[in-house]
Amino acid sequence: MKSIPVRLGAATLGLTLVASALALPGIPAVAVPGPPTGPVAAAVPGTSPVAAPTLDELADSSPTQQRWLSVPQSRVVLNPYNFDGNGSELEQNSGVDLPLSTGFYAHDTAVRSDRLMQTFLKPGPDAQPEPGTEPEIPTGYHADFSSVTAPAGPWVLKRLTAEDRPGGAVALTTAASGDYWGDLEQRVTIDLREQSHLTVSVPETGGKWAVKVAAPGGDDIKLHADDITTPGTQSFDLTTATGWRGVTTFTLKFFAVGGPGAPATTVFSAAEIVTEAGSTPGEPGGLTDPFDAGSVAAWSHSSASTTLSAGARGATLTLPGKDWGYRARSVSINVTENPILTLRVAADSGAWALKVNRSLTGDDITLQPDSTASGELSYDLAGVTGWSGNTDFYVKLFQVGRGTAGTHTTFERLSIHPGSALLKTARSANPSWDPTELGYAAKYTGFGGEIRTRDRFDSASIDAFTRTVTGSVPGAQPVVAGAISGTGVYDASRRVLSVEGKDASVAIVFPAAAEVRFFESESALRFGRQGTETPDAGSRYWGATLPESGSYSIGASWAIRDAQHPAPAVASAAAVAAITGNTVESAHSHWTAFWNDYLARVPMVGNFGIERVAPGGITPEQVRHFYLQAWAGLEMNVLPATPETGNNFAQLGTGKPSMWMNGTPGTRNVASWDSLLGMQQLVQTDPENAWASFQGMMALVNDQVAPDAYEYGELGGESLPSRKAQTAWILYQATGDRDKLESIYQALKIHLAWEKNNMRWVLHGHNYLDERDSEFVASLIFDLRFAAQIATELGHTADADTWNAWRPELTRNYEEWFFPTTADKNGKTWATVQKVYLDPTRSGPPQADQGEGGPYRNEHGQWVDPGWSFYTTTALVMEDLAPEYRAKVRERFEDDFSENKQLAGLGKFAIKAPDAQLMVYGLLDGGAPREADEAEVIIHSLTRDMTSSGLFAEVYYETGAIGKPVGARGVRPSLFGISNLIDNVFLANGVRTDLGDPSFVRLGHSAGGVSGVSWMGKRFDAAIVGEDIHVSGPAVADPSICPVIPAPTGKTVGLATCSIAPGTPSVTIRADRIVPGAKIAVSGAGFGAGAALTLTLHSDPVEVGTVTADEAGAFDTTVTIPGDTPAGAHMLVVSDGTLEARADLVVAEGPGNTASPSPSGEPSTPSGPTTSAEPSATAGSGVSASPTNGAQGVGAQGAGQHGAGGGLAHTGVNPLIAGGLAVLLLLLGIGVLRRRRSA
Repeated sequence: MKSIPVRLGAATLGLTLVASALALPGIPAVAVPGPPTGPVAAAVPGTSPVAAPTLDELADSSPTQQRWLSVPQSRVVLNPYNFDGNGSELEQNSGVDLPLSTGFYAHDTAVRSDRLMQTFLKPGPDAQPEPGTEPEIPTGYHADFSSVTAPAGPWVLKRLTAEDRPGGAVALTTAASGDYWGDLEQRVTIDLREQSHLTVSVPETGGKWAVKVAAPGGDDIKLHADDITTPGTQSFDLTTATGWRGVTTFTLKFFAVGGPGAPATTVFSAAEIVTEAGSTPGEPGGLTDPFDAGSVAAWSHSSASTTLSAGARGATLTLPGKDWGYRARSVSINVTENPILTLRVAADSGAWALKVNRSLTGDDITLQPDSTASGELSYDLAGVTGWSGNTDFYVKLFQVGRGTAGTHTTFERLSIHPGSALLKTARSANPSWDPTELGYAAKYTGFGGEIRTRDRFDSASIDAFTRTVTGSVPGAQPVVAGAISGTGVYDASRRVLSVEGKDASVAIVFPAAAEVRFFESESALRFGRQGTETPDAGSRYWGATLPESGSYSIGASWAIRDAQHPAPAVASAAAVAAITGNTVESAHSHWTAFWNDYLARVPMVGNFGIERVAPGGITPEQVRHFYLQAWAGLEMNVLPATPETGNNFAQLGTGKPSMWMNGTPGTRNVASWDSLLGMQQLVQTDPENAWASFQGMMALVNDQVAPDAYEYGELGGESLPSRKAQTAWILYQATGDRDKLESIYQALKIHLAWEKNNMRWVLHGHNYLDERDSEFVASLIFDLRFAAQIATELGHTADADTWNAWRPELTRNYEEWFFPTTADKNGKTWATVQKVYLDPTRSGPPQADQGEGGPYRNEHGQWVDPGWSFYTTTALVMEDLAPEYRAKVRERFEDDFSENKQLAGLGKFAIKAPDAQLMVYGLLDGGAPREADEAEVIIHSLTRDMTSSGLFAEVYYETGAIGKPVGARGVRPSLFGISNLIDNVFLANGVRTDLGDPSFVRLGHSAGGVSGVSWMGKRFDAAIVGEDIHVSGPAVADPSICPVIPAPTGKTVGLATCSIAPGTPSVTIRADRIVPGAKIAVSGAGFGAGAALTLTLHSDPVEVGTVTADEAGAFDTTVTIPGDTPAGAHMLVVSDGTLEARADLVVAEGPGNTASPSPSGEPSTPSGPTTSAEPSATAGSGVSASPTNGAQGVGAQGAGQHGAGGGLAHTGVNPLIAGGLAVLLLLLGIGVLRRRRSA
């Protein structure tokens, strides 16, 4: 289809817990959003309240930052990612020209506009470089090893420990287990013409050592043949070893090497780069190509049979066809020293273009878009590309036919040389991201001050956005510029540029202070050509020069274009409105409030640590950041209804920034796999859009043909494994919305029948009716479990019986299809295979997919394909698979599985979310302690390695040892990565959401819990306390639900029922920072149906609210503590006039203090007439004061117990504190039981 900054705070789990627990005999309260300090997330029961995540926590200026941005329901994505291209999000969507690209969805197409805006610096005529702002190239390098152990030093230490030694030396020691090597790194910039001789001194070593260098983004270059085993001083010639020359930036790496289980120490005492005696500094070298007979041979790469022939006045590029083609040559040059490319084009030439690329594949960088311009044209090669130092690349000259065959262009000279453009690019761009804006803080060579840009969405029209530019560079002006992709029309009176395309139009509006001009190319703009006041047919660029200082905003908006939509008018009106008055700041305030509110709804967990497996350098803070980024990205992926395509529902895109478009016609950005998994999580924070997206998908199931037609029940576009019934059940269980479940039932029913007949991948020409794919079969069998539950819930018992019968039927098919007994051409008999083609008359498989083995015939003469084990292992989720076949599935799984490898050994080729999930679910439900442990290994390995990658991708794959970032490919950004990460974090904290019904599993190293999980439209919290799961909150406030659930290691359990005397009311307070004026959430149960309840705060009775109990006698409300309430102990009493329940609470003196409510020591009886039932009172999110005798598990899954124990996870909680908490919980539970049993 990021390493993350470590600066972020984790959940607060320390001494605050002890203070509140010892001061109040109860469990700290679950927090709710409220003034005066903003939102506060629910605490995991058994921990102190956890501050809700906010925008400040997600802000990121690291090299692995997210670089795309959108808002829910917008068709626009800023900085879409080209997953077919190369580089990280930052590498694709940032640069010294401060670029902003956009994507827009209209008419089932993804419209991309690269570099819609850029920003440059225009020095004034009298501008003088500010002293001290020119970058200084070091005249020598001397390593300061004494700073290695400094907290914020210039060194990066990987997989080693460092210790200072006398004389400024450093001792590097390898680990006793895991990787037995590591390195110490430092980035160096130096002029290799002046200094290229590196000497390194090692006075002692207990193992081996090595020295390597690497260019930015490049592979390591070893400066010697073998690891060095002896101490001493070694010398290396960097220019000879690397081929580098001139001013060069690279990473210098000092390696220490030990052995397996044998730590070794190597001491580095000195390292320096100096001029070798007798050497002569080199001179910079440019490139000149006269396009003569000798140089034309260098243009050896071509497409579309394009030729380049030398003549009397240069070389002529000729295209035989009517479209386009190119000739290309390789160049190796120091771009820092030769930043300008100049091309002289003869007159009377055809249409041509100039592009460059680091390779012959992937995305080209355009220097000159299609043009008929002639003369001498110069381009800022370094500025446009962002390249620096020694760079190998290709120059491509394109001939553009424009529908005419045989067009040609003559080129007279090409040179790459020193120089500079009039408009300057930044020395450093310093990009930043948070959910409300994309930013740059650019600094420029020779000038003080900076230019800041902020790219933000409008709040009134969410397809509009703005770039605000703030200049503070003395003597120079910011210039905002951008490409014109199409025909531009400029309305000077309104200062609006409109560009119309086939499916959409974009409008750009300029502030009154801007001087706007139009140009034939970026080069013409950058090198100071005059330009025109209005665009003409040849205009391909615009530029807006802003005043030297102050902040100015440029507005832009996209709009769909067709006969019913006047796109230019709509887009221009929205763009104008986006920068009118104080709209920019008010819009930013709107989105700041929106995202803070959204983040406060994110379920939070108590333990983000990597457990059971080696952490690989990944910290809990990094996982927390990545987890919150996943939730923000999930919401940003929501697309609006698209009436022009016949879709009337909001949709959850597979990857809005990926611009993937192979889904069902009408919603092509939605994959019926990736998006389904995303909906399963989105329902926790945005149930309306989660349901809308699912309803929209089901609305596209084909019911417009005869029931016996092949297409009946089909969902168009790419056909993918079924997870639709599971998704529907999860959405229903989270929301309790029976009407919506009913609304999709018929479409789901006919689609499952289609799936049963088409258990294979279908896309474009890949459509083989006899193909059966094990992944599709296993997924359907899994999905039918939920289909039967839905049918039963809705009273369709016959359908439930049918689907329950299909599961064993398909399982027997699976056993027949995917376990061949014959051997492949190499004599290997595969334990199980991924694919079978049922037609034995085939001469060969229609497509030989890449896999672990090649296709061969089975005992029935059918072609089978071994594929990959990560597909075949999904069969573990099949409950009816016979033991002998399950053993064969495990055989292939065990060949790959390893706790000591990246991705648990499962990413040799690739691993992706739906397969990893089914593996884990199958292992958890298998019942064996060993399999529960394997599931835990997969959960934490994938969490660790996805976090290390910094990308939410469709597919991840191994790249080496644990600690090295794994690779990512396929659609990205993708909901697969988002869904898998969230699911894994939940599972590690004891909560399963894959079953729909509240379900819990305590693994061997589980700790923490999850707060704010949705069930039937309300929330509950779950905490791992000892060997139990403790649940609390409005969703589980029914006194018949046990607050404590025994959870044997590795066994999935559901909610438990408790016996309870009828008419026993209880009350629970959910609050944090209880101060005068604060709001607190109050819920309760056990009152009469429809009872009118009064909530009163004592000691001096003050009525704070009324509420009516529901038909089950439960309620959930919010009350405000009166502003004049004195600090100290108080009691909240809930009464129906006959029965009452009470809860103690403590009001703090001021906003800086935190107080937690606690249960009252004894329930009280009102002075009036009462029943004989004794009421109960609870507070906080821990153990409810409901009777627990007679508990029985409900909906438990699996039967096994995990045999391997494990200590408390390292989450920041002192084991003694956690132990004390468990005792408090136990004592509270015993106290409740005693009171109930004596009643």
